[in-house]
Amino acid sequence: MECKKYHKLISREIDNEISEYERESLKLHLSQCLKCRQFKFSLLSVSDIHAGIKDVEPPSTILSGIMSGIHEKNDDWALAGWAKFAVSVAAVFVMLVGAGVGNFLAEKSAVDVNPVEDNIFHVEYLGNYPPGSVGYLVAAAMEGDKNEGK
Repeated sequence: MECKKYHKLISREIDNEISEYERESLKLHLSQCLKCRQFKFSLLSVSDIHAGIKDVEPPSTILSGIMSGIHEKNDDWALAGWAKFAVSVAAVFVMLVGAGVGNFLAEKSAVDVNPVEDNIFHVEYLGNYPPGSVGYLVAAAMEGDKNEGK
């Protein structure tokens, strides 16, 4: 547990951020603790490698390349906005045409109802509330069942 405290001190010592008192305490601990000496050696090795890495200047054309890429993306978004609008208009158009065709077919089928065909298929005329439907039960409940008193 105490070694964790000294690991932090070792790191701060490498960065020259410890007091003289902390330096003396660390020196005493390192003289007695092999693991902390190994940790300090490893940390110094990594620090030396890091110090040997040279800073690299990015090419001067990188900024213009990034900016042109941003402008291309913005142009794509503008087109996408028009595309979204066009898709919305097309969807509304399809819904209106569908409603018109559906209404036309509903009117045509209502006019072409042939009672003879209903008898062929053994389908009785079903009116607004077919017997046994939820609508029939609700209507009966609201009006009062005529068969209750019988």
